[in-house]
Formats: sequence, C-alpha cells, structure tokens
Amino acid sequence: MSLRRIVSMHWNNIDPAVVAGQRRVFEKLGYDVAQIDATGTAHGAWIDSVLAAAQPGDVLLLVDIDAFPLNRAIVEQAFAAAEAGRIFGVAQTANHLPDRDFIYAGPAFLCLSRRSWEAIGRPSATVDALNDVGMRIGREAVAHGVTMDLLYPNFVAIPRWRLGGKGVTGYGTFYGEGGVFHLFEARRTNRAGLRQIFDYVVEQVVAGEEIDYVALHDEVHSARFKLGGLGLYFKRRTAKTARKTINRRGAH
Repeated sequence: MSLRRIVSMHWNNIDPAVVAGQRRVFEKLGYDVAQIDATGTAHGAWIDSVLAAAQPGDVLLLVDIDAFPLNRAIVEQAFAAAEAGRIFGVAQTANHLPDRDFIYAGPAFLCLSRRSWEAIGRPSATVDALNDVGMRIGREAVAHGVTMDLLYPNFVAIPRWRLGGKGVTGYGTFYGEGGVFHLFEARRTNRAGLRQIFDYVVEQVVAGEEIDYVALHDEVHSARFKLGGLGLYFKRRTAKTARKTINRRGAH
C-alpha cells in the first residue's frame, strides 16, 4: 500500500504570509502539507533529496510554496495517476534553454511515485545547461515510455511566458479548468499586486467560493491594481506589441 505525502519547500526570502496561505488552503481541503525551509539548498537538489529519502511505496506530491490545489478532486486525481505509474503535473517549459518547446510536468505541482522515479533511472531534478528544475524527469519519462498527465493553463492573470506554442503562463496561472493555482516568483510578493492575486485566491478557496476569473481580470487591468516596475514592464510590452501589430497590418 502506498503512502501519500505532500511536500513543499521554500527559502527564507519568502513572505511568511505566503507560507501560511498555502497551509490554510491544504488544511481547508483536508490535507497535511510538510512545508520545509530549505534555505541554502537549490530547488532541484532538494527534490533529489526528497525522492532519494522516500520509501519504495511512497507517492509524493511536490508543490511550490506559492502553488496549491483549488479542490480535493485534483489532489486525488494526481495521487491516482502517480499510483498507476504515471507522472502528473502542471505543464511547464523552459524558455531560456535551447529546447524551449519541450513541455514537461513542472515541479510547481508534481506528483510521482518513488517506483516510477526508479523505473526511469532516478533522474536528477537539478539544473544544467540543457535542463531547468525537474525538466530531466520529464525527458526520462518520455524516453522510458512513462505517461505524463499534464494540466494546461485555462486562465492567466498576467501573461508572461510562452508555453511551447500551446498557450502562455504568467503571474497567477490557473491550470486544469480550475484545478491548480500557481502565482510564480513568490519572492516578488513584496510587490502589492502579486500578494493581491495570491491572497484573493487563498481566501476564495478557504471560503469555499468559486474563483471569479472575470472579476480577477478586471481588477488586474484596473487603475487600482499596482504592480510597481513589473506592471510598467507589462504595459510597455503590451504597447510595443500593439505598435508592431499596427505597423505590420497598417493603421485603420
């Protein structure tokens, strides 16, 4: 019989309110989450240590500190997939690396069994010139014929990164038709806008309310929403893209 475990790591540069918010969500959904302060340990090396220390029957759900499920169903789906020998996770790419179109199960919300990790050769989750955190696990899953069940974004509050030609991710990404939320770059939550997004989603889940995507979109794009330099970058990039489109098509 498998032992299910949910584990999350963070460093000491993360706002304690983010750590508390994630814990509140898991408690609301009825799950224990081990939140580990791994300051000084690289993310990939930490994943390696957790997998190596797992027992043969363990099934692990690894979660970034600024990510969490929106309901129990997605957690049960993740564990069931891993217990069946598959790898379950949110769709991720590494745009800064040569193979920028390779989509894999990202470590923000990644569920797999110790046995599956062993079966694909115990690949390291560490970073190198060709792989981002956890990317090698996806490569070896493909090479060994292990299925990856991937959740794709269905709403992004602030689009930022290309997802291998199959959409975008960004600040405040919701995956799997309301299954998983990931803020991204939790170290930036000293900027009021990102905390605004994170806190809103936490409070909705804890209150048992549906996420109002229209309201969230309107708030993010309103004059009230302050995101400092990041917001200015987003506006500049949007304006630049619009100018390119007008120049390419001609003004109307």
